Amino acid sequence: MRILALVPGGIGDQILYFPTLATLKQQYPDAAIDVLVEPRAKAAYRVCQNVNEVLLL
Repeated sequence: MRILALVPGGIGDQILYFPTLATLKQQYPDAAIDVLVEPRAKAAYRVCQNVNEVLLL
């Protein structure tokens, strides 16, 4: 299964979304989780281990 999360906003908004991504990974451990973000927020995902790929808007 693949999950795509659209998370608009800057780095702060992305960090606030990390717990939701962790919950998704707990509920669906075999799923590949990708996020679609604004270019300015891509750097936040260097520390998020629950995301497979970061896509830019």
